Amino acid sequence: MKLVAVERGAPDGRPGLTGRVERADGARLAVYFAYGRECADLVLDEARAADAFVPALLLPAMAAREPLEIVPAASPRLLAELDRLQAIFASWFPRYTRIEVRARPRDERGDPTPAGVGAFFSGGVDSFYTLRRRPPGGPAITHLLFFHGLETTLELRRGAEAAEARARRVAGEAGVSCVVGETNLRTAFPLLWGEYCGGGLAAAGLSLGGGLGRVLVPSTDSYADAEPWGSHPLVDPLWSTERTAIVSDGAEATRSEKLESLASDPLATRHLRVCLENEGGDWNCGRCTKCVRTAVALFALGVVERFETLPHSLPEPLEPVLVQDHAMYLEQNLALLARTGREPALEAQLRRILRRRRRRDALRTLVEESPAAPLLAWLRRLRGLDAS
Repeated sequence: MKLVAVERGAPDGRPGLTGRVERADGARLAVYFAYGRECADLVLDEARAADAFVPALLLPAMAAREPLEIVPAASPRLLAELDRLQAIFASWFPRYTRIEVRARPRDERGDPTPAGVGAFFSGGVDSFYTLRRRPPGGPAITHLLFFHGLETTLELRRGAEAAEARARRVAGEAGVSCVVGETNLRTAFPLLWGEYCGGGLAAAGLSLGGGLGRVLVPSTDSYADAEPWGSHPLVDPLWSTERTAIVSDGAEATRSEKLESLASDPLATRHLRVCLENEGGDWNCGRCTKCVRTAVALFALGVVERFETLPHSLPEPLEPVLVQDHAMYLEQNLALLARTGREPALEAQLRRILRRRRRRDALRTLVEESPAAPLLAWLRRLRGLDAS
């Protein structure tokens, strides 16, 4: 995979960056980040523009087992971390193979770091926590970053304009600017987003290095619970350049602790958006795993009626939804229910669900580690071929 050149500007003439990419099979791609006219001054200058495409291309090249060549000069700091990033992802996810990277470090001019501080904002618990609970003495957020083409691909944009409008309202009420961007990154490289999200977010953040000296990535999990994931406190800072620091933010708190801190926040109670089913849209279904997980925590805190964007009741039966959830989030909600003591029947139900989830996980581990595992995997593939 080869980054041949980077042009300042998006293919349709909007401010942004376009990377010209060639794959080993001869395919040519134009990968872009596009912004409105009001954001033109934030876009990275052409001399540094390759930086935004290094995080964008590393994992796709590793997944394709292709060497990665970056023709334009790139950040020395970023290039120096690529070996460590490869080691981490190759150890976490077997699909990624360590590859050769050919790139030349840029001669940095030592320009002052831009003053702007951006924070990615989807409207979820992690985003609101980063926006509303800044650490004492920490730099104030100046821009919220809302992207089309990151939360979902550009092809899945049901309700995306309404979600953008909500992000703009939140930014306005919080007294910060809203940067709305668009990228075809996920269309160009259809990797599992849970693995690719850190590189994708870093690429988008670095593309705004003309005006942002820090870009905050709201943490998915806490330091105590963090598991292999594309965006991770160990990984996110490694995507930084001399000009723009990529910062994992909020990992000092669990998801339930974040919700508790937001329970009296008027912005969060009016605008929280957590749904797995909204395809980038502006609504919560109230029935998917994330909606129900969030509602359980709000019931435990006794504040569910304060939140305008979620139903004020839980679906029945509850088990088919929550048994699909990660055991860690079930445990966090169970601990919250036990501490508050507000919903004893819900607590008992969650204990039963967690026991079933643990039994299912133990059985899956037993099967995956048994001598019959290769045969079972072959039968699953065969069944998939027959179904097609």
